[in-house]
Amino acid sequence: FQAEDGIRDLVLSLVGSEMCIRDIPMTNTGKEKQYLLVHPEAYEDAKHSYFNSLDKAVSLCRSGSGSLRCLDIGSGMGLFLVAMHERGHKACGVEPQAELIERAEENCRFMGFEPEIREGCAEDIPFPDDTFDIIINNSVLEHVQDWEVAAEECMRCLKPGGVLFVETTNRQHPRQWEVNDFPFFSWLPHRVQRRYVRYCLEKRPDKINHTPIPVRFFFTHRQLKKKFSRLGGLPYDRYDLFNPEWFRGKKSALAPLARLFKVPLVKWFLYFPTPMTKLYIVKDKEPSSPDPM
Repeated sequence: FQAEDGIRDLVLSLVGSEMCIRDIPMTNTGKEKQYLLVHPEAYEDAKHSYFNSLDKAVSLCRSGSGSLRCLDIGSGMGLFLVAMHERGHKACGVEPQAELIERAEENCRFMGFEPEIREGCAEDIPFPDDTFDIIINNSVLEHVQDWEVAAEECMRCLKPGGVLFVETTNRQHPRQWEVNDFPFFSWLPHRVQRRYVRYCLEKRPDKINHTPIPVRFFFTHRQLKKKFSRLGGLPYDRYDLFNPEWFRGKKSALAPLARLFKVPLVKWFLYFPTPMTKLYIVKDKEPSSPDPM
């Protein structure tokens, strides 16, 4: 990874969200640090993706209105924090790497505000219960040591009526961007996946984008919906949120198709061409008790 050739790759990884910023080796030139300053037009492209996810979460939020308190888990270089600020919300972040916290703070100051970023991880979020209206968990859940604890922590920090947005891997999709040149890798048994990833860490780091924190989990929509439902959430995928009223005028003939998207069997087939699992979870009640043994 050379700084001169890598700025564009860095931008694409941030925009595409398939790869977390922490997965990219850093150089000592400092050029990446000036990402927003050198490429403000790239942020203009990136923020529309962030705005789309954030705005959908806000539209479902029942814990407050106006300026909301938002948290980005794995905040990286702070681009989601900038999007939160530009939408008029209070931007907070959690990031395990001190170097990235420093860079995110510089980027946010360049954009005219002071963020609140705390050093920590997804399994131990350093904020009290019921703190946030919106929590963003984007391309993080698949990399953590214990994804179920991370999910519980997100719901703990979310206010009743607040919304958690999760974007992560999709086990049903035949292609993925975590392991290079290996179609159908996500369909392999978990034990086989782990062995291959360990091999890549030792022998072929290029196959896992030279990341020290490679993919650990591939999820299905059903798996995550079940987990977050037990944690007191109401999970919605992209097809649950389809509204027939969007199809008006010349597109009105497609309205019945939007209703069809909500049929469970139809959605199951639609998940296959969907590269990422995306869920919006509204915190509705206290977690349910574990099933009796």
